[in-house]
Amino acid sequence: QMFDRLRPHVSGKMIVCGHTHQLEGVPKVKKHAICLDTNIIEPDGYLSCLNVASGNVFRANVYGKIDELQLY
Repeated sequence: QMFDRLRPHVSGKMIVCGHTHQLEGVPKVKKHAICLDTNIIEPDGYLSCLNVASGNVFRANVYGKIDELQLY
């Protein structure tokens, strides 16, 4: 996957991106990057958003299930 090859940004800041489906429906976290693409295109996928200050991720799916995860 493209996300697995992502290198740290020269600024040292955390990279937050999408476009690499995480089929488990959970954002993928690396030391320097977070991929928020939780595969909403699939019936069991989620649309996710991240509160960067708290590390909380809020997810919703097409069935109306809404939950919250703590990333950091």
